[in-house]
Amino acid sequence: MAQDRERANAAQLAAAEKLGNLAASLEARLRVVSNERKSALEKISFLEAKEKCEKKNAATDCEACLREVMANIDLLKEIMNNNLLASNELLRLRTKEVELGSELDVMAVSDFSVGKLDLPQISEDLPKDFFAKVPSAADDVTKCLGGQFEDGEFGIEE
Repeated sequence: MAQDRERANAAQLAAAEKLGNLAASLEARLRVVSNERKSALEKISFLEAKEKCEKKNAATDCEACLREVMANIDLLKEIMNNNLLASNELLRLRTKEVELGSELDVMAVSDFSVGKLDLPQISEDLPKDFFAKVPSAADDVTKCLGGQFEDGEFGIEE
């Protein structure tokens, strides 16, 4: 009787282990599938953003071309209506081009990229013990005792 009970318990334990392993395996597979789903959604989001950006760039290019064509049409209308000579108009536009180019150079906005700055190299320009001389916040904490610094000033507000 005791042996039968032990065999039954052992069989139940083996079955439970199989179920436990199966559950752990299913949980692991669920995590893998979930991670794959997240990765796929991220890729889709990236591709949608890329497509939107490409469409926006194409629309911007098209708009620039349209404005250029409209400006050319307006220019031709003005030349035809005022009986202007094309050579005179070309000279006027070249002069305007130089003026606007100079104006643009004056209005140029600086590039905020740090990579283009001519920065000194720390290892070459500073003494080796430079950073050892710089006080740190930790030094301030060690100088502060009971709400007062060594010089007697109160530094911690309560």
